[in-house]
Amino acid sequence: MLATDPARLVRGSWFVAKMKRPTSGKPKHNQEPRTTNHEPASCVIAVRVIPRAGRSGVAGARGDALLVRLNAAPVDGAANAELIDLLAETLGVSKRAIEIVSGARSRQKKVRVTGLTLDETNSRLKAQNSSNT
Repeated sequence: MLATDPARLVRGSWFVAKMKRPTSGKPKHNQEPRTTNHEPASCVIAVRVIPRAGRSGVAGARGDALLVRLNAAPVDGAANAELIDLLAETLGVSKRAIEIVSGARSRQKKVRVTGLTLDETNSRLKAQNSSNT
């Protein structure tokens, strides 16, 4: 089969098809099987933010979202930065483990917490809420 075969001229891939060398399907000795990348435990929680509050803190739940009051104004990402700081401190994880997945410019946000499962996140939030009351 020639490299210029019309069946191989899909989207200019004739060069790639020409350069590919046939490989045997046999596994090599002492070669570990490939594994997929395992992501650490993570969960996504819904958060309702109230900016410009008197003081920052977790204020319970509103509907199915976590209610968080923030002292910062929603200007230049200050409220998002404070939200990440507050959740990291409350949940006992690093700031790097908190990521705003959606709603960066909205009061309704979805936040991913890496390193904790949903059950662990709920238990830490309940423990923090009971210690504040």
